[in-house]
Amino acid sequence: MGTYVVGTPLRLSFTFTSEGTLADPAAILLEILSPDGTLTSKTLADAQILQDSTGHFHYDLVGDELPAVPGKWYYRVTSTNPAESAGESTFFIVPSRVLGE
Repeated sequence: MGTYVVGTPLRLSFTFTSEGTLADPAAILLEILSPDGTLTSKTLADAQILQDSTGHFHYDLVGDELPAVPGKWYYRVTSTNPAESAGESTFFIVPSRVLGE
């Protein structure tokens, strides 16, 4: 996905389809694994994942959720019918060269 400096707000975006057509899943689970092994879960049901339009959703890492641990982060998104799927990706967090964080 990309490389970001510690403290940079980050948007994770997801697109879901069913038989090639944009579709809204009944449920979405986002799991984020930090380099120190901390696993965080977010769901559509808890209004933590937001819908932009049919089949398009996002989650913003902002405020106290900003990635603060440098290293490779992993995330996994799973969804249920009618747009059942699973996918994984990564992003990197690097220390600030200016602030020494």
